[in-house]
Order: sequence, then structure tokens, then C-alpha cells
Amino acid sequence: MIINRVAIHEIEKLQGKTGSTLTLFDNAVDHTDEKVIRLITELNNRYRNRIEIYGVFDKEEPTAFHTSFDHYYKDQKDKIFVKFTKSACRDLKSRIDSVAGAKGGYLIFAHYEMNQNFVGVFLVRNTTGISFRKNTKGDKFDLDNVQHIDFENLAMACRVNVEAYDKPDVRYLSFLNKTGDETSDYFARWISSSDLESNKEDTQQLFSLFNQVSPPYDDDLKRNLTKQELMERAYGLIKTHPKKTVNIRNLSEQLFHNSEYLPNFILQNNIAINGEFKSHASSLRRFAYVKAKADEVELSFSFKALNKTVVFDPNDDGQLIIKSRRLVELVKLSIEEEE
Repeated sequence: MIINRVAIHEIEKLQGKTGSTLTLFDNAVDHTDEKVIRLITELNNRYRNRIEIYGVFDKEEPTAFHTSFDHYYKDQKDKIFVKFTKSACRDLKSRIDSVAGAKGGYLIFAHYEMNQNFVGVFLVRNTTGISFRKNTKGDKFDLDNVQHIDFENLAMACRVNVEAYDKPDVRYLSFLNKTGDETSDYFARWISSSDLESNKEDTQQLFSLFNQVSPPYDDDLKRNLTKQELMERAYGLIKTHPKKTVNIRNLSEQLFHNSEYLPNFILQNNIAINGEFKSHASSLRRFAYVKAKADEVELSFSFKALNKTVVFDPNDDGQLIIKSRRLVELVKLSIEEEE
């Protein structure tokens, strides 16, 4: 990991109370400090293990986060970075001040590179733990209460893909999908997120993903699956889910026996796909059906029919052979009805 800049500020707010206290710092943290590197590495790893949703900044209703990030994007200097973080923190404070259920925490801003170039924002809180301590006599251990960063329950977080920020039709903003925390809605509005969910686009991205990955080995078949077989299995798993929901990690575990295989492939290949989404019905059919339209002829058939009912002519690459007496009868019947 390469860390370029880090800034940390704090919003103190008790849950159930209104009002908060904001502590801002004028200087960035030493990003070469080993403890800072470990902190950002751990936060990024925790973020990757959670369900992300993707979107872009809402250009119709830009917030301080959006506008100040844009200034930093255009002039990536330490001073502008700190100015961006302070402006964003002031705006978040004003948004949660009157929300009794919202809680504060430490806001960690980091510009870093890990496979890609990101500006990440992580809202974390302290938690109390227990540690061993030798007593003054040195003849036994006592137990001490200690406070430490609660990495396990990352409160809220987002990442902006800096390299994709100015590219058209690319979802460069990702956001931690966390429910049960009243800060969540205000965090999303503070970031100025838009188009966080697009089931059609995600289903299309999933289709593209399965066209890129290497099919796994199947113990029963004693060979690797074909891409067609992988698509059909993915289609079957998604269709049988009660809500037709796609969870990338669950799908990865079911198909590749490794819950991290697909998330790692997505990260390495810069694929913007939500970690969980509801499948889009017509886009999902591409996993099991072939559709094509050309020369005033439209075809739609299942993958299972390929090389059986529908065959490529080995002697003519411009010809398909359809072996179906029933289809011939229906075509004839349709023509007769129109005459």
C-alpha cells in the first residue's frame, strides 16, 4: 500500500442526545508512520470484506463533500487535502446535530493506492476491551480495561476511485452498505451519493464478470466447468433464491468454494458491482439464454439447446442449423394463419 495523505478529525456525539462537538486539526497525519500505515491497511481490508454499493456524486444537489473533493482532485496538495477534510467534517456535524439517534466518531480521510488510487473516508469508534497486566509485586496478573479502535464494527465508510472520477458512465463512488445505524442516511446524503443501486447494471456486470473468470473444477465431473455450465449454475442459484438476490460472496462460495475468489477478481480487475443486489429479470436471462437479431430474423434459445437443437454448420460459418420438427410446424402454422 502507498499512502499519500491522511487526516483525522473527531465528532463527539452521544447517541440519544442532540448537539455535537467537532474537533478539527490543521495538519495532516504523518502518513509514513508505521502505525498510520497499519491503520489505513486495516481499515481498507475491513472495508473490502463488507458489502459495497456503487454510485456517483449527485451533480444536481452537490454537497460540501462533493465540491471540496472536486477542488482537491484538481489540485492534489497537502493544504487542499486538509481543507477538503475539514469542510466535509463541518457539513457532517451540521447534518447529525439534531438527529438524536446518530453517533459520532473519528473521521479518517486517506488518499492511498492499493491496486487502484482511492480517497477513502472511514468513520470509526473506540470500544473497550480487556488486557493482562502484571501487578506491582509481579506475582500475578490483573485485568485492565483498555480502549482501542473498533475495527470489527466499522461504523461507516466510502471510497472514491480517483482514476475513474472524471470518466463518463463509470460508478466511481462506493459506499458501505450498513443498516441499523441512524448515521447511515446522513452519511450517504453528506457524501452526495446518487444512483447507488442499479439492478440492471449490476446484473449486466455480473454477466461480464462470469465471462472473464476461469470456470472452477468440478469434483463430480472430474474436469473444469465450461463457461456455459458456469453461467447455467449461476442462473440456477440466483433464480432459486426467494428474493432473486445476488450476494457476491455467497455466490463465490457456492460456485468456487471460496468466498473471496470473486471479490478479489472484482478488485483486481476494477469491476464496479454492488456486493449485494436484486437481479434484473431480463438481464439475468442472458445467463441461460442466447438472444440474437439480424437480417430480419430474431432467435432466442437456451444454452441447453446449443449444439443439440441449434448447431453451427461446420462447413459454412454463415449458417445455423436448427433441428426441430415442432418449430418447423409452428413456423408453417404461423404463416398459414397470416394468409
